[in-house]
Amino acid sequence: EPAYQNLTLGAVVRPGQTVMLDAALAPQPASVSGTVTSAATGRPLAGARVVVMDQAGIHVTTVLTDGAGRYEVEGLAAGSYTLLFQAADFRSERTGVSLDPGDAVVVDQALEPDPGALRGTVTDAMTGEPLARAAAVLRTAAGVPVGSALTDGRGVFLLPGLAPSPNYKLTVTRPGHASQVLSVVVTAGQTTEVAVALQPQ
Repeated sequence: EPAYQNLTLGAVVRPGQTVMLDAALAPQPASVSGTVTSAATGRPLAGARVVVMDQAGIHVTTVLTDGAGRYEVEGLAAGSYTLLFQAADFRSERTGVSLDPGDAVVVDQALEPDPGALRGTVTDAMTGEPLARAAAVLRTAAGVPVGSALTDGRGVFLLPGLAPSPNYKLTVTRPGHASQVLSVVVTAGQTTEVAVALQPQ
């Protein structure tokens, strides 16, 4: 039967003898493979974790994607499984898969980036009073702007939806005050808080 593994048995049969052979065939193992990519760029994600759990939620195995974002899990018994896809700076995703004996199922998964945010408070360095309408501009290490905002009446600005990076540069300016440039780290899924005190001119 195609759904079962082949088994070869040996027997010596003498003239006039009837030999009975019993054989227990094990089901063919199934496999799951695919590619994990970034939903934002389409690029493959190397080193992403693919966790396989059975129907009861019990861990079966964990594999990592290769440099091309590919993974493969072999030797699975027939049944229903949950695949948990995880990668640094990306939101985890779960998907279910049902396997029959001998199945080779392809499950590709695109992960959404897990953005961070930057919130800051801008004050006057002499008085400590909040500064409204101060301009905050966030740039990459290469100088490319990725977000900008003006402070409100409380001197607060917010830049949401930022790609995680340890190398941002924040420039804060306001007429009548000296501008200030800070190095900022944005972490996936978190809001980074900064306090900026501008010297009056």
